[in-house]
Amino acid sequence: MRPESSIRARKTEIRNYIGKLPDASPQESLTGTLKTFSVPVSTPKIEGIKDKSVVANLNADMVDGVRLRKFAGGKCLESSSDGSGITESPGHCGGAGGDPDPPRVEQFTYTFFDPRNVLTTTQLVPSIYVNLAAPLHIMEVYCEIDSGEASINLQKDDGATKAPVLLKDLPCSTRGATSKLTVKGSDLVAVGQKLDHVTVKAAGNLHRMNVVVKYTVD
Repeated sequence: MRPESSIRARKTEIRNYIGKLPDASPQESLTGTLKTFSVPVSTPKIEGIKDKSVVANLNADMVDGVRLRKFAGGKCLESSSDGSGITESPGHCGGAGGDPDPPRVEQFTYTFFDPRNVLTTTQLVPSIYVNLAAPLHIMEVYCEIDSGEASINLQKDDGATKAPVLLKDLPCSTRGATSKLTVKGSDLVAVGQKLDHVTVKAAGNLHRMNVVVKYTVD
């Protein structure tokens, strides 16, 4: 059995080493609290990995001479110049030639349907959509009904006030109707804000209503 004094001395040696002496491997960084690794893109490409998604998961710096970029959560995530990590910057990622990437267009939809009873103006639904992802701008609203007449609007709820999203109520139709006229400021829905559905008019043999909201992600 080794004497206790030699074990104690060895522990002191290791403690003094961490964070003070240069590491033996350039691929490895050793500190007192965190050990990180980076993989240069040349390694997987030389070994014949052609799947770019695999290379991207390695936080590689370059793929076919292009730095990796991804727009998420209102920020541009980009591989660092040395390929060791990811840097963040506000706004959209720059595209080819330095032009900004086009905003990502998405949509959500909801339906009211009652086969036995007609829909009425009591169809007022708070929090029909709750934004928990990223700031967005509403581009247009589409409304389709099966029969009768209907007009709708959306209402933004920021927690303190409620304001209409569309400049004018949207008359729905059986072929589908669209409005792109939004109230300035109400078209922006921040994270944590909500949208309410408001049925302004409902008449005739109205049993189904489909609404689609198209928007861009900031």
